[in-house]
Amino acid sequence: MHKKLSVRIYGEVHGVGFRNFVLRRAEELGLTGWVRNREDDTVEIEAIGAIAPLEDFFSKICHGPENVLIADVQDTWEDFTGRANGEFKILETK
Repeated sequence: MHKKLSVRIYGEVHGVGFRNFVLRRAEELGLTGWVRNREDDTVEIEAIGAIAPLEDFFSKICHGPENVLIADVQDTWEDFTGRANGEFKILETK
């Protein structure tokens, strides 16, 4: 069974390569979904996959690379019954 993880990251996460960090972790773990900057200076992530890789992914993005200062993380986990698109991508800022 697959899960969908929705995450909002608060802190100093724009202009420091955080989206690329998230993309690489998702690709390494075989997840699908997306990451994007938000105009309110947060980063929004939606990832779909098996529970174990998603938990590993969540742990890694909550710590981020060294140059990122994460102040807060809000996450929602849901069962996913749809069809994943097979890739993880960076979307335009919303």
